Amino acid sequence: MAVLRSAVSLALLVLAMPAAAALDPYVVTPQPLAGDSFAQAADVSADGRRVVGTSYGPGGTTVVLWEDLGLPAELTPGGDSAYAIAISGDGSTVAGARAPGAFRWTAADGLVPLESAAGAAAIPIVSAVSFDGSVWVGSCDERSTPIDFAPVRWSDAGGPQISYLSTAFRGVATDVSGDGSVVVGSVYDGPSRRPFVWTTATGFRFLEDELADAGVDTSGVALDAIYDVHVSADGRTVVGEHFIARIPEPVPEPSALTAGLVALLGLLLRGRYCATRAPRASACTS
Repeated sequence: MAVLRSAVSLALLVLAMPAAAALDPYVVTPQPLAGDSFAQAADVSADGRRVVGTSYGPGGTTVVLWEDLGLPAELTPGGDSAYAIAISGDGSTVAGARAPGAFRWTAADGLVPLESAAGAAAIPIVSAVSFDGSVWVGSCDERSTPIDFAPVRWSDAGGPQISYLSTAFRGVATDVSGDGSVVVGSVYDGPSRRPFVWTTATGFRFLEDELADAGVDTSGVALDAIYDVHVSADGRTVVGEHFIARIPEPVPEPSALTAGLVALLGLLLRGRYCATRAPRASACTS
């Protein structure tokens, strides 16, 4: 009876909690910076409260952020010919284009050029950002290699670090899963563009190979990619203009905690064996 009373009390407490504030329906024109002519919205955070875009003025373009329909906040120097491309799901990170390449912006670090991670000889282009803003994907023209504009992934481990997803094909990464572990895009293979999937577990693979290995019959489906390829937040559903695909769930690598528990279990079993069965066995004396 005491357990039932506690459960009822908890349920009443949850029901009494105020619900998250909902946004009322609205439609507005993106407001430019003072003195600019107009503005264009480019992307929105997951909760809909932060919108990133570009303000156009007589001196050039400026990346701006609108929060809860407030006045635009200037993220790049005025007239800097910068353009907004994407905002992370949590609204913390903005990605855009700015000569000579791409940038990311956070409240903590401000404007960080991504060409510094790619190298002085590279021209980066950003397409999408993971939910927490720690991973960005796009393409990069690495002039020191024969492949121009190869698909790439940046991660924020110890500062922006670039990884070329493929150095054998020219192409672009166009979307990333919420946790940044799955990247999709397309590359040129002869005269056609083929969609690819890259994961932290398997690396670069063509989508058709990923599906074929999972036993999926792809006959009758045009697995091409004339425009962008996109992926769901969980990294499982990949879509292009002519296909909708569900790819296998990757097998997670064992965590450090799991590995530690397995090792501890082995030691305990070994100790029990030595104590009860064969205390003088070679396995117990080493």
